[in-house]
Amino acid sequence: MSWYYWIILLIVAVIFVRWYGPRPYYHKNKTVTDFKSFIASLLSQFTEGTFIVFERKSGDGFLQVVLNTYSESKIEVEFGLPEISWSEEYFHKVIDYVQQNNFEIIVEADSGQEVKRFLRVFISGSEEEIISNTYKLMFEVVKILQWNETDKYVIHYEGQLDRRAVENTLKGLNKLPDSFIKQKLVKFNINILKEK
Repeated sequence: MSWYYWIILLIVAVIFVRWYGPRPYYHKNKTVTDFKSFIASLLSQFTEGTFIVFERKSGDGFLQVVLNTYSESKIEVEFGLPEISWSEEYFHKVIDYVQQNNFEIIVEADSGQEVKRFLRVFISGSEEEIISNTYKLMFEVVKILQWNETDKYVIHYEGQLDRRAVENTLKGLNKLPDSFIKQKLVKFNINILKEK
């Protein structure tokens, strides 16, 4: 197969995900070293309010990141960690780490019985800075919680694809040779942009 057929297949896959967007897709058997690419995807493809859950398979626990703001003037994500049975012993150490590294944080008391407090860490800057700083934070939190770096995670997004993802798809389509499939895909993506 030619390279452009692979691109067409990729584009069709993106369109399929867009079409069935509200349903999360689960990425299984990922490790901490895979987190960076999921954070990058959150910033480049999804709307504000979308979050990623990194659920640990080998035991209790999860990490989460939310895209709070994405605009020309500000990009911000929020890392969240509950103080709950599996994190309770290490929760104060995570707070110490984020404070020592000058992250902007809020520790909220939760009214729920199971969650005692909830740590919210705000990370802003350029896309590259956010990806790097969020990954470093998550990597350190995994170590503080004494999870193995080789632990497997199930990762999924909850949210909608953003206009940026469709525009990037159209840019990719413009690089392809003209064909019937390309024309249909371009028309489909333009209609999606009109909806947004």
